[in-house]
Amino acid sequence: MKPRDIERWFASGECIVQPGDPADALFVVRAGIVRVYPSEDDAPRLVSEGEIFGEAAAILGRPYPFRAEAEGDVNVLVIGMPLLNELCRDNDEFSFRLIRHLADQLGQTRVAEGPAPRRSERRTPQPEAPNAAKLFVRAILESRVSGETPAAVNGRLAELAAQADVPIADAYVCLQALLDDRLVRLVDDQLAVLDVEELEALAA
Repeated sequence: MKPRDIERWFASGECIVQPGDPADALFVVRAGIVRVYPSEDDAPRLVSEGEIFGEAAAILGRPYPFRAEAEGDVNVLVIGMPLLNELCRDNDEFSFRLIRHLADQLGQTRVAEGPAPRRSERRTPQPEAPNAAKLFVRAILESRVSGETPAAVNGRLAELAAQADVPIADAYVCLQALLDDRLVRLVDDQLAVLDVEELEALAA
């Protein structure tokens, strides 16, 4: 698929998405600047060339919770879920960069909210499908290289999701939560386990 097949142009002030719109795609800004308003009372976040927005809602399949409008003429790539799943399945670099971006967004939220939770306060990942977190964590543990610390994990995200038999969107949610709780990490797009015992407890 070529960029022109999924690119859209928006004139200055034109609405790209508004709260309540079905989230069936994420957006990559190709040229220009997009103003993203989290709510009516919040100041807009400026999204510029090379950055993405709408990714969390699209992955979770929930309506967009924000308004986005063009500041000046804007060119964006609209990546629907079928294409997103294809990119994540076939391109490790894309999938891990997307997860890293989501983890960064979670990290910024955590900074705003306060320090990371103590180990006893950590939350269990809560995807949409029942037991998906437990199954996905088991797949990570089964695919790790034993005897190493941190323990590298073999396999692509899509392969781990398939091994766990969970939807790839739920795998995203689980991995984001594990990154946020510092149970795993991404270094040079390589997933590694940091705390085997806590993962084993989640998988039990």
